[in-house]
Amino acid sequence: MQFVKNTWTKLIFLLLICCLPLIASSVGNTINVIEVDSIINPVSAEYIVDSIKTSEKESAQCLIIKLDTPGGLDTSMRQIIKEMRIMASRNSEEINEAVEDGKRRMAKLAADAAALGE
Repeated sequence: MQFVKNTWTKLIFLLLICCLPLIASSVGNTINVIEVDSIINPVSAEYIVDSIKTSEKESAQCLIIKLDTPGGLDTSMRQIIKEMRIMASRNSEEINEAVEDGKRRMAKLAADAAALGE
């Protein structure tokens, strides 16, 4: 009985690994990266905000922001955070849909695997 349990666990794990690319492909297939190596000022804030908007328009999977900064203007940092919050709330519905789609696919795969075992 232990052999059957381990076999099913391995099969489900394998199916999960195989489905991850399908789930990820529904979100986007590019990762954008920017680098900021200066103080945060209106120019760097505009660069970051524009990069966030561009990533959203391109349906990028994510935007990685590499920061090496001692800090900067409070208003510029608040502008960046505000834009991040706006994008996070816009994308939450898309992310929830992708997660639910992934759950449906996994349930179907698990049901198909169970049917094969009968």
